[in-house]
Amino acid sequence: MLLAPDVLTEPAGLAPRQRRRAQLAGAIGFGLIAVGLNLAALVFAFMGAGLLAAAFSDDYVDDSGHVTQSALNAILDAYAAPVGATTAGAVLLVTAGLITSLLILRAGGHVRGRAITWAGAGISCILNVAAAVVAYFGAWAIAGVISPGAPVGFDHDLEAITIALVLDAVFGAAIGALVWWWMANVFRARAAPEV
Repeated sequence: MLLAPDVLTEPAGLAPRQRRRAQLAGAIGFGLIAVGLNLAALVFAFMGAGLLAAAFSDDYVDDSGHVTQSALNAILDAYAAPVGATTAGAVLLVTAGLITSLLILRAGGHVRGRAITWAGAGISCILNVAAAVVAYFGAWAIAGVISPGAPVGFDHDLEAITIALVLDAVFGAAIGALVWWWMANVFRARAAPEV
């Protein structure tokens, strides 16, 4: 059914307070989400690297060539506490980011805070993949500048991972602020029709 032109309404613009709150919600909310997702990615990378190393190790094969112990069980036995704590931290950070965003948007007077948060998180996650790649390679370059000539090992890896997490949190905050502002404009309240 078509509406008469005088019944159609144009979207009302965002008030300055709503704009600021949307950007703040995106920066803080997606900053937390980005760090949580990167911690989860670290857990998966760590487990994958461990399984790959175990697949080429002779420690899990007996003299007859049969596997004596599952590589996954060995990794979980050795690293269950740190992997579990990191996974729990990742889940808590993502949850805290979503809740923080919702609360900031509600305080800013947005009527569709859930829509803004979920759409913003989805779009930001896609954009954050590119930012995470840039942060990862940038972190290795920065770690090489900080400690030139240092052998690549645990200390160098820990520096690079820490720098990558910080860089991606900064990139995530910037991406979140822009995307949440955009989604707040998309989901803004409609103006009342003129009578």
